[in-house]
Formats: sequence, structure tokens, C-alpha cells
Amino acid sequence: IGKIINMQIDELRNFLKAKGIELEITQACCDSIAKRGFSEEFGAREIARVIEHEIKDKLIDAVLFKKERNVESVFCDADENSEIQISISYGKQEQ
Repeated sequence: IGKIINMQIDELRNFLKAKGIELEITQACCDSIAKRGFSEEFGAREIARVIEHEIKDKLIDAVLFKKERNVESVFCDADENSEIQISISYGKQEQ
């Protein structure tokens, strides 16, 4: 499961890096993705969907639609309830 999560995260990391954005994801976040994305019935098929809904969808507005602010980095963690938390760091506004 860990390898699948790392492959999916690396894909997202490379996408963001091409836009000049650094991505940091904690082990707690990866554990939350594994917990939500793996089932006995379907295996690890849901991991990509969890990453999409819990991380990618939350970044779309900040990265693609808020062009007046430069996103520098994204930090993903999970709280004690395994809820994924995202923090976005912005750089200076372009003039």
C-alpha cells in the first residue's frame, strides 16, 4: 500500500513542482490515505480517489484560480481523527 501511495504522491509532487510549488506530506497523512483508501473488497483501488478528493480538489482553487497570489508550498498532515489537513503558504503578490 505504501508504494502505491508514494507513487500517487510523487505524481502530484511532480505536477506541483512544475508549477514551482513544493509539496510536503507527513507520515500521518499517508497513514490516513492508506486507512481510507484500502479495503478488503477492493484492495488499494480507492487510494487515487482519496488523494484526489482529500488533497487535489482542495488545491485546485489555490493553485489554478487564485493567480493573484503565488502559492509557494503545500503541507499535508492528518489530525488525531485521521482527517487530512492542508496548509498553503503564499509568496509575495505579483505586481
